[in-house]
Amino acid sequence: MRRIINYIILLIFSSNIGLAQIDSAVKQSNTVIEEDKTETYATLILRRTIHNSFRIINGHGTPTLDKKQLEFCIQHRFGLLSSGYEGAWGLDQSNIRIGLDYGLNHNITIGAGRSGMGKTSNGYIKWGIVKPDGTNQYKTSITWLSDMAYVFEKNTSGLTPYYNTHRINYTHQLLVSRNFFFGRHMFMLQVAPTLVHRNLVETAADANDVPLLVGNVRYRINDRIHLTGEFVQNFAT
Repeated sequence: MRRIINYIILLIFSSNIGLAQIDSAVKQSNTVIEEDKTETYATLILRRTIHNSFRIINGHGTPTLDKKQLEFCIQHRFGLLSSGYEGAWGLDQSNIRIGLDYGLNHNITIGAGRSGMGKTSNGYIKWGIVKPDGTNQYKTSITWLSDMAYVFEKNTSGLTPYYNTHRINYTHQLLVSRNFFFGRHMFMLQVAPTLVHRNLVETAADANDVPLLVGNVRYRINDRIHLTGEFVQNFAT
């Protein structure tokens, strides 16, 4: 059961793991400063934060892509540092996911990808319900995410008959984030109530529905570097 849950979490919460996250749109941010020097500093940083951070460590953030924006992502997830030198401190347990994300419009993003973990493919849709930007004062974002994953790995459950629907899992998330400003510094807090549904579980004692609570924090050091953290609580165990 835990292995199946890990497959799903990897797809929904997959991104580069680390304590430091480097923003990839510094040139765009510098252009914004030149184009509109009348913006308040807090509003400018708020807009940068929303548009430069599509994911947070293992999980999605509240931002969606702009209309017709296409992103090609190669994401890695490594093992435990406690594996020591025999496991190259987690490098030997690394997994990779390759995916595409596309903005249908300013509020809706779709994406699909393939992960080596469980030989799993997934597709998702992400809807920005509340999206603050540089033109308003609201600092709270609300986004809905729905994902479907299909496991291509060889069936070892011994279940007969075994249908294709047994390979499918679903995930739904409500992402809520809030930005707090302290002078020239920004702190972001995000919570995401999550429900994972598995069409097939390993034993009769395992639940098909797995409720999770995902929490993220992000602290802006400067325009290029943010410190991030993540916590996932599984209520099914």
